Order: sequence, then structure tokens, then C-alpha cells
Amino acid sequence: MFSSLIYKVFPMYFLSFLQIMSLKRVTRWASDVLATPIPQFAAVSTKTLEGSHSEVANVTSLWSHIDVHKSCEQYHVRSDAVHVSPDGSKLLSSVSFPTDAILQIIAIRDGATIVMHRRKTEDEKKTDYIEVWSGAAAAVVKSYNVTESEKHGLIHSSSNRNAFLGFGDLQVHESTNKLLYVAEKKRPNASTFFETRKEEDAFANKYQKVDNFGEQLSDFSSTVICVLDLNSGEVEAHDFDSEMAFGDPYWMNETDFLAVAFETYPYRLGYRFCFNKVSRLVKCSLGKKGFEILPTVTPKHIRCPKVSPDGSWAMIVANEPHGPHHQARDILRYNFASKSVEMLSTHHFIESLPSNPWLDQSGNSFWMTVNQKDLTHPLVFSLHDGQLQERILSAPDCSSKGLATVGASFVVSLSSFSTTPRIELRNFTDRKCALSISNEHELKTEVCTPDWLEGSGSCMLVGPSSQDKLRPVLLCLHGGPHAVQTNSFSPLIVFFAKLGFNIVIVNYRGSSGFTKESLHSLGGKVGSLDVKDCYDCLQHALKIPGWSSDERKVAVTGGSHGGFLSLHLIGQYPDTFKACVVRNPVTNIGTMMSTTDIPDWCVYGVLDSPYDFKQISTPQFYNEAYRMSPISHVDSVKTPTQFHIGQCDLRVPPGQGREYHRALLGRGVETELFEYPKDSHGLASPEASGNFLVSGYQWISRHLKLPDVE
Repeated sequence: MFSSLIYKVFPMYFLSFLQIMSLKRVTRWASDVLATPIPQFAAVSTKTLEGSHSEVANVTSLWSHIDVHKSCEQYHVRSDAVHVSPDGSKLLSSVSFPTDAILQIIAIRDGATIVMHRRKTEDEKKTDYIEVWSGAAAAVVKSYNVTESEKHGLIHSSSNRNAFLGFGDLQVHESTNKLLYVAEKKRPNASTFFETRKEEDAFANKYQKVDNFGEQLSDFSSTVICVLDLNSGEVEAHDFDSEMAFGDPYWMNETDFLAVAFETYPYRLGYRFCFNKVSRLVKCSLGKKGFEILPTVTPKHIRCPKVSPDGSWAMIVANEPHGPHHQARDILRYNFASKSVEMLSTHHFIESLPSNPWLDQSGNSFWMTVNQKDLTHPLVFSLHDGQLQERILSAPDCSSKGLATVGASFVVSLSSFSTTPRIELRNFTDRKCALSISNEHELKTEVCTPDWLEGSGSCMLVGPSSQDKLRPVLLCLHGGPHAVQTNSFSPLIVFFAKLGFNIVIVNYRGSSGFTKESLHSLGGKVGSLDVKDCYDCLQHALKIPGWSSDERKVAVTGGSHGGFLSLHLIGQYPDTFKACVVRNPVTNIGTMMSTTDIPDWCVYGVLDSPYDFKQISTPQFYNEAYRMSPISHVDSVKTPTQFHIGQCDLRVPPGQGREYHRALLGRGVETELFEYPKDSHGLASPEASGNFLVSGYQWISRHLKLPDVE
């Protein structure tokens, strides 16, 4: 009792020498895992060798990693030259050099030229640059400071990691050399009534709240589509003077472009990771103020129009509005001549869509990356005689994502739970050349989905390759809830697996990548259906032959909805879990509804109904939401629980975790709270990423009574 009190008051002084050495090893391992380079973008160009059937492919790729010691994310550019012949491929040369943060990158002229969006931040002032690089030389040719033009605010970056996360990619018309991009509308400088300003300047009150697009998009309220002349550096901003927000621009010809108009009335809801807002396909023209709404299937959530190389039609992806934030999408063809829409393919969980998806000049072949169950793969579509054929470019036992194509050459990134990310240059005839090498972790992986979940979700086990002794167990739950944990590199999973844990990963019903029925089954059943899936999968995984899992030493962790599930589990099954670590958890849907940027999810999760902008948390709604929330089971909790909270989180506001933390304190349950002043929902900063891993391991290790790390 006395020693426990000393630990709570003076935890660092209570550590023994062996514990200090163990902590250093754990800290070093966390640093190493987070420092794993991750490929973000790539561009490829090819040159045929004269007098032969061979060619040289030049691949430029951007990589990033977290440096916890310098508290920053660092980037480097790789340039690889590959000899490609009918007999195979061979890496000729490879160079790498550091660079500043790059937010978007596209390749034009078959990869010979690369256009990049770079942002520099000094003294909290952000400056946007558009740079033109030579693809073969990986060198800057031109650089434009578009912030200096004062035509618009910050450029809206989708970060190219997922085209759906933002309001659109960069897009160049190669004949005119003009770049389309999306930026925030220029606002007048905000001030008070008592500050001196020029008489001609419009007045904006610095204390007036400006409606915004929520989590990670609080700087954005009204978008404009901009055109940068890459020859002269001249910038034009096209403000359509509409209550709609505009994004996803794509050139139709030299003067016209398509875009997507998003509804923002009567107020904006959170946009990032929320792919269920009503939107429309519109046609815009340079020099004209208005826009034309094109007749498509409505109402739909429409995204990412891509005009075919011959200009006759546009591919668009669409799904139902409202409901789950991430849904299976249909692929549609909009014919410009007939102004008609044709369904090409249905039910694809699209992970990412390239800025240029076309594989030939006819527009009959295109590609994207999709989720299929617990893997991601590039998916190639080919139109033949009006019929759409599909071909998966899969890799065995790992997830893969397409990064760039030119001709028959395809750059893909690959990773798994046991292998760090690498990139390969592939040919559609399946010839390949590795451009970077994966580090193999000595881990064991097995898909162990129970029969009752097959097709609707999945369960996976990851742990040390040696199972010659009992291993502690960590149940790891993804957020969303309409997301998925794929068999791909995860710092969290690798970190705990290499420290001796058997990790149980559950894609419960409602996860994306499975059936439409499964995805929609969770509405109105959160806190019951998903919780039971997780518990039943855990019990199933503990009995899988060949795995030495210690059912007496089980911990649980998750973020966002994964935190919601974790807290439900320790309340509904209080004798199962010896420790719990959560990140920005949903704890009380009733109190969350009035403070989150996604009240529509609260309504869907509780009532399985569309959101009404007039809706408020009535006593009837609150009672039902409370019943479905982890806070309703708090009296049963006895599991020591650690919280990690981002103070800038607009998705699951900090009060959610604080409310539950205080409830545990009031009931005498051991608990700990960490808050990160500059972090939002993802807790993605180097400081938060590193502290979460080390502190989380310390908490779990202590309460599972694990030996020191040697």
C-alpha cells in the first residue's frame, strides 16, 4: 500500500536500475519503429533505348519518417534508374537526399516533369510554394511563392496519401502548362474596432467565429479554384460567389474544367474522413463567374471526376449520402455529348485514386487502389466492347498501393505486419524490380476469422515467431468505426509484437472492405454488436492452436471508436482485461453530439437515421445515446486505464476522455491522463506518437506484471 502510494507521487524515483535500463530499451525501440521510412508519393518516366526493345525507367519517390529526438517529421527524395527489358528489370543506380515537407506531387509529360506543393512554416506563418522539377534529374527547375500573389489563402492539400481526404489534387493542362488547385478564399485581415487599419480595407472582427470544415480543416471555410500559369507564375482565383464549397477540379480542355460542389448550408459538418455529404458535378469555365450543374444521379456523394484522355467522358465515383462516413463506391461514366450517366462498376471500397488514373490514351483502361477485406491492392479496369473487366494486382501476404504509372510501368508500395514498406517497379506482365528493401521482423501472422464472422469482418493474430512460452495478449481495435485494419505496416503493432505480445486484431461488423450489408449493420447498434464481435473474436483467438496466449494477461487498446470499444469492453467484461490504454475515445455520445464536428455520426450510430440540421440532443436522444455509451458501464470498471488526449481534437472533443477519467477517479479505479496541447484527433505529432508507445507499454507492462525488457 505504502509503495503504491510512493509510486503514484514519485514514479521516477521509484524505478530500480533494471527498470531504468528496461525503459531505455523500450524507448529506443519506439524511436526505431517510428523512424521507419514510409513512401508517400512517386513519379515514373521512361525512355526507350535506341535500337533495342529495352527502356530506362526513372522513378522519383518521396519518403517520410518521424524523428522523436528532433520532434519533427523528416522527408527525403529517392531517385532510381531501372533498366527494363523483355528479359526482366535491373536497378542501375539510386540516390537519396533530404528535403523539406512536400504536401502534394504529380507527374506530367509521362513523368518527365514533376509538380510539387511545398509549405514552409516560420514563426507560425505558413507560405505555399509550387515547384516544377525535372523528373529525371530530381532537381528544381522553377519555384513560385503563390502566397505572395495575395489572390487566395492557404492551398488545400489532400496530401496525396488519399485523394478523398481533401478538396482535390494538383492538376496540369499539359498544352497550356496551367495548374489547377484548390485554396481557401482570401479573407480580410481580422482586427478589433480599436485597431488602426486602412480605410479601404474591409473590416473583419477577429472575435467572430468563422464556420469551418472541422477536424484538421479548421483553417478552411470557403474554397476557391485557382489557376497558376507555370510559364509566367501568374495566379488567378475563381470565386463562384456561392454558398457551396468547390473542389476536385479536373481540366476538360484549355478553358473548361470539371469540379465538385459540396453543400455547406446551413452550417458545415466535419469533412475529413467523412465521405457522405451531398455533392454535385459542375462545369466551370475560365473567365466566367458562374458554373453549370451537370445532370447526374442525385442526391449522391460525388467525388474525383477524371476526364478521359479523348475528352468524351468523365469517370466519377459516388456513394449514398448520409449513413456511414466510409461506404462502398460506385464507378460511373458521365458522357458529355448525351449528358447521361452509366454505371460501370459497383461496390468498391476505394482506398486512393491517383490524380491521373488513365493507363492509355483511349481512356479504356484506368486504375485505383481498393480495400478488399483486410488487404489493399491496385485494381485495374479495362473496357472491352462496352464490358468492364477487372484485374487485381495483388502481392502475396501483404498490402500494396499503387503510387504511379506510365505506359506499362507501375510503381507500387508494399508492406505487411512483419515487413517495413518498400517500393517496386512492376510491369503489367508481372515483371518486377525492387527499388527499396524491406526489413523483415521475426513475427508470426495468421488470419483466424471465426466462421460466424467470415465475409462480414475478420480476425488476425500477430506475435513473435517463437511461441515457446506464454505470451501476454493485446487486443487492438481500429477506429472509424467504418474503417479497417489491413495487413500492412503499423508502428503500434510492430512495437508491441516485438516486445513479446500476441496481438489480436479485429475488423468487427461495420468495418469497411467487406459486404455492404455488414457495413450498414452497425447503425443503431454501436456499443453492442461491435463490442460483442470484439469480445467473441478475442475468446476465439485465445484458443488458436500454435499460439501460446496467456488469457490471464490480456490488455486492450484503441483510438476514437476503438477507444469507445475498449472502454465498453472493460465495463461489460470487467474480469477479462488487466489494463487499458485509449486515445481520444468516444465515452458519451449524448454529450459528444453538441460539441463534435460530426453530429451526423452520433445520430446515425444511435438511431440509424439521416441527420437533420435542426436536431439537438433531446432528453430522449440523450437517454438512448447514454445507454449505448461506455459511460453507462463505468460502475462495473476495475481495469486500470490510461488516456491520451489531443487538446485540438474537434472530432472527439477532449471533454470525452476527461469525463471518463474523472468518473474512474471518483470510483477509485487507477487511471492516468496525458494531454497533448498541439495535437488533434490522430495524435500524429512526434511527441504524441513517441509518448503514447512508451507510456502505453509502461502502463500495460506494470499492470500485467511483465518482466523487464532485456
